[in-house]
Order: sequence, then C-alpha cells, then structure tokens
Amino acid sequence: GAKRYFELDKLGDVYRKLAEAPGAEWRDRFRASDEYRRYIEEPLASAPVESATPARPADQTGRVQDELPEVKRQFGILTSRFSKLLAADRKTLSIAFAQSGLIGIFLVLVFGTVANQDPKQFPLLFFLGISCFWCGCNNASKEIVKERFIYSMERDVNLSVTSYILSKTIMLGLFGIIQVALLFGIVYSFGTVPGDATRQFLSMAISVLAGTATGLFISAVARTEDQASTLVPIALIPQILLAGVIVRDLPKIPDLVAHVAISGFWVYRAMESVLTNKMDDANFALLILAVHTVVFLIASGVLLYVRDARGQMVYGKAINQRLKG
Repeated sequence: GAKRYFELDKLGDVYRKLAEAPGAEWRDRFRASDEYRRYIEEPLASAPVESATPARPADQTGRVQDELPEVKRQFGILTSRFSKLLAADRKTLSIAFAQSGLIGIFLVLVFGTVANQDPKQFPLLFFLGISCFWCGCNNASKEIVKERFIYSMERDVNLSVTSYILSKTIMLGLFGIIQVALLFGIVYSFGTVPGDATRQFLSMAISVLAGTATGLFISAVARTEDQASTLVPIALIPQILLAGVIVRDLPKIPDLVAHVAISGFWVYRAMESVLTNKMDDANFALLILAVHTVVFLIASGVLLYVRDARGQMVYGKAINQRLKG
C-alpha cells in the first residue's frame, strides 16, 4: 500500500521520497487522498461518541505481563520492516562492506605479517578494535534521527520504545558483526591477528555492539542528521585519545574517565589481554563493554520515551480532537 501511495518500486525509497517535501505538505496530500477518506474520515464518522462519564482507574495488576506480548509483537514487525529496508538499500550496504574491506586491506599493507613479540602487534590490535567500534557507531548514528517524523507519528499510536530500540540494536548489531567478519577475515587471511583468533573475533564483535549502542544514543540526542554527523567525531576522538595507546600512562583525571566511560580503552584492554593470555582481564574488559552497551541503549530509550511522549504531534492532537468532538 505504501509503495502504491508513494508511486515507488522499493519500500526503502520512501525515506528519500519524504525528503522531497516538508511534512506539512505530505499531511495535506494525505488528507486529500482516498486513503484518508477510507481509513480516517469514514471510521471516525462511524465511531461511537465517547461517554462524558469519567473512566474508572485501570487495574494495574498484571500490567507488565499484559504489555509484554505487545512489545514482542511490535518487535517482530519492526525487525522485519527494518531488515527489508536494509536489504533494499543496496548502495548503503555496498559502501559499508567496502569500508570494512578497505580497512582490512590497509591494515594488511601497513602491518603485514606480524611476528611474535613484534611491537607492531599492539597498534594492530588497537586499530582492529577501534575500527569495529567506529563501524558500529557510524552505522547507527543516523538511524533514529532520519526516521524522526515517522517515529513520532507511530509513537502517537502506541509504538513501544523498547521494541523500537531493540529492533534497531539487533539488526544493526548483526549487520556490524558481518562487517567485523569481513574485516577479520581479510586481516587473518593475508596478514596476522595476534593472539587467539576466536577470542579476538569475540572482542571485535563486542566492540561493534558497543559502537552501535553509542551511535543509537547519538541518533536519539540529535535533532537532525547534520547534528548526528557532527556528534560522531566528538564521540570517537576520545575513544582514540584515551585508549591508552597513543599515551600509555594517562594523567589521573583522563585515566579515571577512560576507565569509567571510554569503550575504546576497554576494547584495547580486551584484545591486549587475549594476546598476553590474561583471560581474566580480557573477560572483565568484555564485561565492561557489555555494561557500556546496555547503559547507552537504556539512555537512548529513556531519552526517546521522555522527549517524544505520545500525543505531542499536531496531527495526533487533531485526531484526538475529532474523536472528542
């Protein structure tokens, strides 16, 4: 129905189509369409008038249990929709995979085959880890903000923020892990990945998930795609500067910030610990990265929930007024 309405061959092109005119113009076009008459005017005209008697307070018993099926249902719909949009946007997919491939090729060209005890092992591990974090952050940084208008409209009709954030996280996480596999495969096949390969791949996969969560938070904070693009370097530069590679012994305050809030610091610690067979340290670093991921996802959800409360859209208010009238 959407493809027919917007006269498109691919559903993924709807976002580019919407960018061709302001939201108010699309609203006016819809109000003049047969779809508006069929799905809005006629149902509202036949809807029963709301009673003036105040409703009794809802029974809160089992409210969470009642909401869980709806969260799961919406999660399935949103995940399916997002996966189709990703698959349809072949240009973006090609660019993303080309990024991973080029990074892998450059790392092989620069570092080559690294022998045991070679000091180049450590910067190679750092670039592998931080590249994965960057890929995840870059993939996710515009995902929410580019859908802000559509998201707000769907939020007005009971879109679950939890389902929305989880669907983005799962699909972008899987996409990022595929990028990691491509990057890892090139460096492992034509160069060297120091340390246990399986554990290093796991560290890189957790790194891309942490980057994805950071990118989603940036996208939730930003009001426009340009703002998101500006915020990405601000988020990434500290990941490099405070990772403990460029400056090994950080001053007291930057060192404290790195231990608490810098995912890049823990990405490098995880991969370095695998190389030196300090598995307890590696596991602890991965745990901290998992905590960072969860914290940024929760922060993104809370921000969306508080800022984009239902009933804030002008169109949603108009519908509510029609119902009350």
